[in-house]
Amino acid sequence: MELKDVEFEFADLKPVELKLSIMGKKYVLREASCAAQCAYEGERSRGTKYDTDGKAVTLPNLADSEPVLIAHCLFRADEDGDLPVDANGVPVASFLVPVSTIRTWPYRVTAWLADKIKEITPQLRGIETREMLNLQLKRITRQLADLDAQENGKGVEKNLPAGTTATSV
Repeated sequence: MELKDVEFEFADLKPVELKLSIMGKKYVLREASCAAQCAYEGERSRGTKYDTDGKAVTLPNLADSEPVLIAHCLFRADEDGDLPVDANGVPVASFLVPVSTIRTWPYRVTAWLADKIKEITPQLRGIETREMLNLQLKRITRQLADLDAQENGKGVEKNLPAGTTATSV
């Protein structure tokens, strides 16, 4: 095959990298690799239950997926603030921030990191199915009704949108 027959060429495989600091410590956040995407999607789908039509009815590990994604993309930086790499230019795995550490950080930090990874790896966005989004919408609607009930001192049923019941989602 000659080069003129190539419809698209990936001339540069260098991932997007962002330097950042958390509590004075330097880190490098990298675009998600194939391995990071596989771990993220695996965590998102692990334990998902489906009805007889093949539609997702429970998504038990959805919240666990973002810390796993971050743990595959966030590295401690070296003294110069750069990503430590081996002789082949591959990031040194021992500099990855463990998921156990990431889980101790405030959600505002981890949410920002996950959003930033999705921004520099746009292929990670838009993978939700209609069923997944509907389940999330029902859960959020219920949470909003609970908050309204707490603020108004009323029962939850009075704050739900018409046609919605107070059963667990």
